[in-house]
Amino acid sequence: MSIELASYQDILQPFMINDSSVRGRVVRLGDSLDAIVSQHSYPKAVSKLLAEMCLLTVMLSANLKGRGKLTMQIRGDADIAFMVADVTADGALRGYAELKEGANFDNDNAGLKELMGKGYLAITLHKGKTPYQGIVELDGDTLSESMQHYFTNSEQSAVYVKVAVDQREEGDEVIWSAGGIMIQQVPKEGGKQDENNTPSKKEQQTIEEEWNHNRVLAMTVKAEELTDVYLSPQALLYRLYNEDGVWIYDAETCRAECGCSREKVIETLSQFPNKELEDMLEDGKLEVNCQFCNNTEIFVMDDFS
Repeated sequence: MSIELASYQDILQPFMINDSSVRGRVVRLGDSLDAIVSQHSYPKAVSKLLAEMCLLTVMLSANLKGRGKLTMQIRGDADIAFMVADVTADGALRGYAELKEGANFDNDNAGLKELMGKGYLAITLHKGKTPYQGIVELDGDTLSESMQHYFTNSEQSAVYVKVAVDQREEGDEVIWSAGGIMIQQVPKEGGKQDENNTPSKKEQQTIEEEWNHNRVLAMTVKAEELTDVYLSPQALLYRLYNEDGVWIYDAETCRAECGCSREKVIETLSQFPNKELEDMLEDGKLEVNCQFCNNTEIFVMDDFS
């Protein structure tokens, strides 16, 4: 079922280049991203990196089917200790950053290396009883480059990613949005090549030329095209690939939604002995803050009886 929107935001649009081994997706985040970033008073450089992570997380979620969740996280030894974003198969997106105490964020344009230092990127697919996780070192000037490095090492497939993060001021507020495109080289039949189906040298050359052609076209997309909520993903893809032909699949939507609840906290804390619960109270109350949505709930002993 196609999605008709007055403005094209909070949307993931999968596509395939006609008669090729190249598939991809366009993602644009608007209200969902602004809600996530605005829940915290992060420095601008941190907000920008979190916006990029949320976008990339949604971009990778195109592989989720039915139930499940995809999580992207980075850890480093610089001013940002930890950052995470996750999205469920039905489009519930959330994210937050943990900053080191006393960190200095004077540079609004600080990049990945300055913010994270040395560290790693982990992508986890929660589906079924056993999660699948891939981990690579942070490598590159941007998180997008690190994700490409992840695919090269973990998935052994050619990938190109381009993202743009936009921040506009409305009075005293900063409104956040982001957009991106990703293309990936996959076998034409959708499966993996085996030892009995190895492409010939001529076929391999054709595949490489095809990939380079489509990658160059993806590189021409402008930042303002990626973040323009009034430009449909279909129209953007037509601009890029109309000569080759492009197949558009059903689009998916996402929203800012945290999985926390008062009931879940009570269920978890009720497992503690009453003496330990009483020790947690301060002036007869216990405040529990969700790191994702920044919502605080207040509990008393009667809540756990």
